[in-house]
Amino acid sequence: MPPDSKCRSTLLHIHHLLNLATKKHDLIEARSAGADDFISKPFHPQELKVRRRAAERILSLESDLRVVNRDLAVLNHRLMETSRVDPLMEIGNRLDFEEKISEYHFQAVRHRETYGVVMCDVDHFKSFNDTFGHQYGDRVLPTVATAVRANSKFRSNSLATPAGSSA
Repeated sequence: MPPDSKCRSTLLHIHHLLNLATKKHDLIEARSAGADDFISKPFHPQELKVRRRAAERILSLESDLRVVNRDLAVLNHRLMETSRVDPLMEIGNRLDFEEKISEYHFQAVRHRETYGVVMCDVDHFKSFNDTFGHQYGDRVLPTVATAVRANSKFRSNSLATPAGSSA
């Protein structure tokens, strides 16, 4: 419903309350039933205009808040995905590894199946880094990750670096 019609709906609700009795009991009953505002009789037309502007402002702020919350949800989803990926090798990081190994273990126990974990180590990588520098080591690691991914035979494989550090 467009904000303008929401406001009209709200104002019609307020208008309806204008025709009610003006006792404190009626105010409490109206608020308990979900009314956002209550104007007692007799009312001043200028007061009604001011309250309408306030209702429109609230509706506009609520609309803005919905947009911001939707954008925030998208950004949080991206952040969650990014927080589980090693940026150098573009594979799962330690957090991703720990979550997936727990998930695989749970599924295996639940379905009474087996599973395997293959751990790889790049031989002499530290001395390679020490000899040629981290900039060359940073080229080797993504190549290794790509080679492992390309030669994986199982569709359910997850590739991750549990070490957290490759030096």
